[in-house]
Amino acid sequence: KYALVDYPYSRRLVYVNNNVYFIIAQSGDSFYQIALDVQLTISQLRRYNDIQSRKYEPQEGELIYISKKAKYNISAKEHVVRQGESLHSVAQDYAIRIRALRKLNNLSIKEEPSVGTRLTLK
Repeated sequence: KYALVDYPYSRRLVYVNNNVYFIIAQSGDSFYQIALDVQLTISQLRRYNDIQSRKYEPQEGELIYISKKAKYNISAKEHVVRQGESLHSVAQDYAIRIRALRKLNNLSIKEEPSVGTRLTLK
């Protein structure tokens, strides 16, 4: 689904989504370990992935962005929210910043889209 890219700052497999680089979290990964592996700070990783909680650690299979996400998606125009999705999960799927996704869709800070909502991605 995603293109593998040559990323000289890490021995991990690095992919690209919406012109944004990411890795796929492995079992036992922590933000500390990923930060070391990709030569970033934990703070940068949390910011790039819209993670507020200092207690949250990546889950196996989760996309972890290692560069700043975009303000819009270059290929998809909209997304219909499905059961179990959150604004955060949609933002991660399309490599868009949550703040930008809220702005594009006139959503307040605490507002989550309901199932069936059409979210504008650009």
